[in-house]
Amino acid sequence: MRSGATAKWSAASGATRRAVIADAPGVARDAQGPLASAELFVIINLPKRSTGTDANVPLRGVEPAALLVRDNLKIVQGRMFEWGKDEVIVGRGAAREFAGLDVGSK
Repeated sequence: MRSGATAKWSAASGATRRAVIADAPGVARDAQGPLASAELFVIINLPKRSTGTDANVPLRGVEPAALLVRDNLKIVQGRMFEWGKDEVIVGRGAAREFAGLDVGSK
């Protein structure tokens, strides 16, 4: 079971749950299959620019299908991240509010 799981269901395979949801009736599809993206959502701490104190910030790991599911994504600075690397896309609001999210930051 995953850390923090209190029952077998909460520890169930992500791939199994993803398949059940992606194959459900009503899920939009294209020629390649369901328009569904399994995503990992975690909270990280980043310092606020205004105070320097840490704040909870959501971080979402996505699959390539996420770009089809969220088709209104527009990169205005920098480039698309490379899959499998430690890179992120950051929203304008988050870049303004939190330190360390500038293009090229490490």
